[in-house]
Amino acid sequence: MRFLILLVSAIAASSLCACGARRLYNDVMPEDRWESGWERNPASVPGPQGGSTTAPAEGLPEALALHATDLRMIIAERNPEFRAYRERVAAARHAQEQASSYKNPKVGLRAEMMNIEEPDFEESNRSIGLSQPIELGGKREARVRRAGAEIEFARAVRETKFESLVLESERAYYSVVVERARIRLLKQKLSNAEARLTILTQAHSAGGVSDLQLAREQTEPPKMSVEVLEQEKELAAAENLLRRLLALPPDTELQYADEPGQAADELLSAASAPEFVSVPPAGPELEPQSPSKPETGPIAPNREPAASDTGREPTAPRPTTSLEDHPEMLIARARWAVATERIREAQVEPIPDLDLELGYMRSGDKDAEFGGVGIGLVLPLFNANTGRIAEAQREASALGAEMEDVRNSLTARHSSASAGYETTSRAAAKFRNEILPRSRAALEATREQHRLGGISRLALLEEENRIIDIELAELRTLAAFLDAAAELRYFRHSQ
Repeated sequence: MRFLILLVSAIAASSLCACGARRLYNDVMPEDRWESGWERNPASVPGPQGGSTTAPAEGLPEALALHATDLRMIIAERNPEFRAYRERVAAARHAQEQASSYKNPKVGLRAEMMNIEEPDFEESNRSIGLSQPIELGGKREARVRRAGAEIEFARAVRETKFESLVLESERAYYSVVVERARIRLLKQKLSNAEARLTILTQAHSAGGVSDLQLAREQTEPPKMSVEVLEQEKELAAAENLLRRLLALPPDTELQYADEPGQAADELLSAASAPEFVSVPPAGPELEPQSPSKPETGPIAPNREPAASDTGREPTAPRPTTSLEDHPEMLIARARWAVATERIREAQVEPIPDLDLELGYMRSGDKDAEFGGVGIGLVLPLFNANTGRIAEAQREASALGAEMEDVRNSLTARHSSASAGYETTSRAAAKFRNEILPRSRAALEATREQHRLGGISRLALLEEENRIIDIELAELRTLAAFLDAAAELRYFRHSQ
């Protein structure tokens, strides 16, 4: 009976170990605030249970007024691709929870009966046994740490995807804004071409214009119409891309609060190139650094959408101080961290585990009780796990080299984006401060002369077309500037 009590106590101890596993899981990896809410409550996840995998469209107006500062918030709330990466982080957390579990005990029941005819002999035995594997050498802790590193990797991938979606949506948004302005200018130029053709047709009737000159002018309005149609096609493609990224219904009418010049002015007043993320110092060490786990930053465990996420001031977020905090660099470091944890896991795997066995047997014939305790040990004589250890070390070395390559690539991309930003910002400022004001003053002078009868209507139309061409050139510069600014905001990942 006492041995039976000991057996029950051992089972209770196994249950307590399971509770300790849960505590270790919670201590090693604190909860991410991105994952609070529906990610930690599978019953509330939209999908097969609710019949939908996209954010609901209820509450959306038929016409949605958009500003560039709204994009981060809408993507965080509605984009299904981003939600998929959030789900992968939640899945990694459950994988770590499973990794923190102890091995289950094994209980066996056995009944034996022996009957011998000569001499007449009969005996029956009943036994119960408990076998509990006990991992030694820190195997469970290594397994939990590796799962925790995989959570950090999933978080880094999620954060990079979020920033890339924001970058893509900003580019689509600015493309729409620029295309709308370009179409307005092209339609104005088309109207001038039609007016010019009308004047020359009247002059041709009076014999003042040759047939060849009139034929050339007749081709201009159709050419302009085709150009307008092509730009409208580009506009429709950019708007469809924006609706897809924001997970908006296709019939949602989009209204844009920005104009190209206004958006450029906001960017120029909000940030300059020196405020963007700085390039890491020259000559970084080739050996991979130990991965850091900042309490704040792009994939910090307690990160939540900041003011820049909710659409307040994404044009002037607090910049990081190094490309080491760039999301792609965080992915490379997180992959390297997973590889180093796999090395530790492979190194402790050959350490022998104990197999604790407790047994109780009762003989029914002799009314006798027996108890026993046994310990089993697996000796790593033929498999010391050397191959797996070497494989993990080589993989970590390869990922360290890839991390250096990512650092070099980001440095080059940042230098190119900074140069593009500086060049296009100067060109945009020159257009707005010098070229356009002087050109518009010349146009006003030309209109005044036309009102006084000093120049013809054709000369006025030519001057108006010249101003339109200058404004179209400014639009091309603004488009390049807005694209470079969006790229630098991707590097200046907000904390």
